[in-house]
Amino acid sequence: YGTRQTGVIRSACRLGIMEGVGGGRFQPQTAITRAEAIKMAAVVHDRYLGGTGALGAGSSPWYHDFLNYALANDMIEPTDFSVYDAPATRAEMAMLFAACLPQYELTPSAQAVTPPDVTASTAHADAIYALYRAGILVGDAGTHAFRPNDSITRAEAAAIIVRTVCVEGRI
Repeated sequence: YGTRQTGVIRSACRLGIMEGVGGGRFQPQTAITRAEAIKMAAVVHDRYLGGTGALGAGSSPWYHDFLNYALANDMIEPTDFSVYDAPATRAEMAMLFAACLPQYELTPSAQAVTPPDVTASTAHADAIYALYRAGILVGDAGTHAFRPNDSITRAEAAAIIVRTVCVEGRI
C-alpha cells in the first residue's frame, strides 16, 4: 500500500476509529471482521450526533455495546449477521458505512465513477452506489471494480473510513 495507505492507517487510528491488533502491529492485509466494521460505523455515527464515540467500555463480548448501538440506531437489522467474528464482505462494509452517515454527507460528486461489477441485484447495491457517488468508494485502480463478495482488509477499511469522515479526502 505504500506511504499513501500508511497515512490513512495513521489517520484512522488518530481519529479513534480503528486500532492496532496489539503489540504495536496493525496487520494491514488482515481481513476486517463484521464486529470491527460495526464498531467503526457505530463510532462514526455517534460522533456525527455529537457523541464521543466511546461506546465499548469493557462489554463482553468486546463488540456488544457497538452492536447494540448499531441496532438501536437502525444501522443494521437483527437478522443482518449471524456471526460477528467472520470476515466482513466489501458489500457489508459499504452497507455499514453508508448507514453511519447522515444523508447530506452522501452528496454526489461530479467525478464519481460506477462500479462495473455491481448490479441492482447485488447485496447492498444501494449503499455501494451511494458511496461511489459520494466519492468515498472508487474500486480497484483502473477498472473501478468493487468486488462486493470479497473480504476487505484492514488497510482498505482504513482508506474508506477516512474518506467517509474526511470530506477533503474523497475522490
